[in-house]
Amino acid sequence: DSETIGFDDREQLELSLSSDFLDHYRLSARWLRDIEEGRDLRYTVGLSYFDECFELLLQYERRNFREREIAPENAFFLRINFENLGEIGSSF
Repeated sequence: DSETIGFDDREQLELSLSSDFLDHYRLSARWLRDIEEGRDLRYTVGLSYFDECFELLLQYERRNFREREIAPENAFFLRINFENLGEIGSSF
């Protein structure tokens, strides 16, 4: 099938956790693992502050994809989401 060239069947395990603490803070984590190759594909850790008007999120992500020209990389994200207005964000 020409639509799936380069995408073999892959067995993966994904685990996501999120926990609110204090009144307006949230800690989150996500982990994605390739079971067949026995390696981590991606993991993410984030801390956010939220209230009824906006959410501010700082997040770290490690991508371990090693396919063709895609090299592993680290990224930090800062996102601000205003309720009923939209969001802005940047990675660094």
